[in-house]
Amino acid sequence: MKLKLTQQFWFYVFIVLNCFLAVTSFILFVLSVKAQDHLFQYKLIIQYNIPAIYPTGIFTGCLGLVATCLGFIGIWKKINIFYILHVICLTIETIINLCIASLSVIIDDQFFINAKEALNTTIKYYYEKNEYGDEFDKLHMTFFCCGVNSYADFRKAKLLIPYSCRIGQFVYARCIHWCINYQSS
Repeated sequence: MKLKLTQQFWFYVFIVLNCFLAVTSFILFVLSVKAQDHLFQYKLIIQYNIPAIYPTGIFTGCLGLVATCLGFIGIWKKINIFYILHVICLTIETIINLCIASLSVIIDDQFFINAKEALNTTIKYYYEKNEYGDEFDKLHMTFFCCGVNSYADFRKAKLLIPYSCRIGQFVYARCIHWCINYQSS
């Protein structure tokens, strides 16, 4: 039995794969933008430290959408330059994603180190500057760090601050674990 693959079959395969690429690129773009915007709410206490994966996700998501558009234009207008550009964009996107995946396995993410240092540094200003206190309380309410909504919950309960919430004399220093879990998911 000889399997015949007609031109119409390849046309439909191309359409289905291109639609799949468009959907996944759009999802990657939207999730990266949403996560980056969410982290920007705490830009003061994390000192504008954003993981490199978000801008990369935004870029590769946009590149995937451009590649999809070029592929659809090329197939409907039957212009070869669009096919070539489509393949080039897909190649660039694949290389970027493979490099990021390889590097993330090999190298520890500098974001976690920088964010932890930033939180440890800025916690000193919790009582001195209202902006820091407000952002830390907002961080608590968002991620429910240590099971409380703000530092005031510890005072109301008249309990010792849990060890998981302290590093030395600083209270909120371990809240970074909740940020890490959010960023990983």
